[in-house]
Formats: sequence, C-alpha cells, structure tokens
Amino acid sequence: TGANLNASKKARLEQIDSELARLTQKFSENVLDATNAWELVISDESRLEGLPARAREAALQSALEKGMATAENPKWRFTLHQPSLEPVMSHAVDDSLRRQVWEAAKAVGAEAPHDNHALIPQILKLRQEKASILGKRSFPDFVLERRMAKNGTTALAFVEGMHRKIKAAFDRECADLEQFKAFKTGKERVRLAPWETPFWAEKLRKERYDFD
Repeated sequence: TGANLNASKKARLEQIDSELARLTQKFSENVLDATNAWELVISDESRLEGLPARAREAALQSALEKGMATAENPKWRFTLHQPSLEPVMSHAVDDSLRRQVWEAAKAVGAEAPHDNHALIPQILKLRQEKASILGKRSFPDFVLERRMAKNGTTALAFVEGMHRKIKAAFDRECADLEQFKAFKTGKERVRLAPWETPFWAEKLRKERYDFD
C-alpha cells in the first residue's frame, strides 16, 4: 500500500501507521483493563435469586479464590467477563443488581483511569489522513476496497436498508415484550430499560416456547 507515493508521503504514512498502532493498542488495553478492574462482591444471598446454580457456584468460587470469602462466610464475586455477566443479565430477579452490572459494562473504556474518549478523535483523524494520502475519500473506502462492499457508501446503505427492513418486526417484538412484563407484574406497560430486556426476554422464551 502506497508504493507509488513520493518520499514525503511515504514517510508520513509510516508515521501515521506507527501512531495508529500505538493509539489502537492503547484503546484495546483500556477496554481490557477497565473490564478486569471491575468487580462486585455480594454477601446478601437473597440478591442472587433467579441465578442458575452453576452461576452461583462460579461466583462463590471466584470470591474464594480471591480470598474474599470462606466456607463459613460465603460471598459471591461477579465481573464483567461474559461467563459472569450473562447469567446476571438474563436471570437475576434483582433489578438493581442487573442495573448495576449493566451500568458498569456501559462505562468500560469511558471513565478514568481507562478513558478512551481522547483517543477516538485522534484515531479518526489519522485514519482519514491515511485514506486521503492513499487517494481515498474516506477510511471505510480504503478498508473495503478489496472486500465485497467495495466502499463505505455501499456498506452504510446495507446497514440502513437492513434497519428499514427489520424495524417493524423489531418494534412488534419490543411491544410484545413490554406487554409480557406488564402482564406478569400487573403494572402499566412501559418501555423496558436496557438492563430489563435480557431478563424478560429469557422469561418469555421459557414460558412461551419452553426453550432453555
């Protein structure tokens, strides 16, 4: 890539690639470090209502291995790694627990000391400069040139077209899920919060389709 560029543009391209490698690596490290840094230790077993036995046991073992619990004083440790996160979001009856985990997951890479906000505009600017040097209108055009989509416009049109095709069905399913929760709780139908959707979707699957 860039074999036909003059010396100054080749040198600049090398600088951009080096800086992009550094920034994107830092971005990934922030995500990983933020994920690894978060933990939630629960001592009140009643908050675990609904969790599968395997998820409870894994959380207990995690706390024991970290020296946070003993057989006489059990505690349950949860993290943002998928094997720990998914059972909580899909099965925990405690709405506040699901919300706490969801908000922590949403904050990954967005808060100090693992904040990626400052890196994003730098990465985007360098990608655009790289694309321009290589004669492309945008970075997506550069990345997709040898792929099926060929350019960013085609890729975006595909995504937007898919959205138009599935939106009606998506809206129906959301309304159905909201009505299901209202029926089960005896409360007025309202839009589900993000931390509610996996939980009520799982309950609906089990009841309506007998599917685990």
